[in-house]
Amino acid sequence: MQDDVILCDDFVAKAERRALEAGERGFRAISLYNTHGAIVVRRVDDRWSRALLGPPSGRLVSTDKRHSIFSAIPGELCVVVRRDLAAEYSAWLRENSEFVAGFPNVHDAVFGVFLNATLGGKLAAHDVGENLIHIAIPNLVNHRNDVRSSKGGWHRLGSTTFRPTAD
Repeated sequence: MQDDVILCDDFVAKAERRALEAGERGFRAISLYNTHGAIVVRRVDDRWSRALLGPPSGRLVSTDKRHSIFSAIPGELCVVVRRDLAAEYSAWLRENSEFVAGFPNVHDAVFGVFLNATLGGKLAAHDVGENLIHIAIPNLVNHRNDVRSSKGGWHRLGSTTFRPTAD
């Protein structure tokens, strides 16, 4: 979780319930926040959605122009991942170091590629074609827009579904 979040009321209890619900449904990675609207989100049901991997979510191109990826975790403000999956991240970063080096300023997008490659059983990051990260609806966190982003600008986008009383 990033340090510039707005939490819903009783966040810990609600996040634990959503993580349990996700586990029961077989979801191994969830986001409790989403910046994009309905154009780039496909609803799974009334409580879950997934961001589409493709325009208009925005293609990110590596510094060497050899690779491109789409944002899998739109606004990675608060991501919950199963412990066994998280434990694989360091090894994946080493195994894909050339690919990762091409995206020095988009750790959220790289993390999304890792999650989708691993969850989808893909051997290479460029083979990812479907987003397997589920987004809780309504969002349990929102982004503060009164502090500067770590990239220097101001946050302009917020959650379209956040409510302090979200469940």
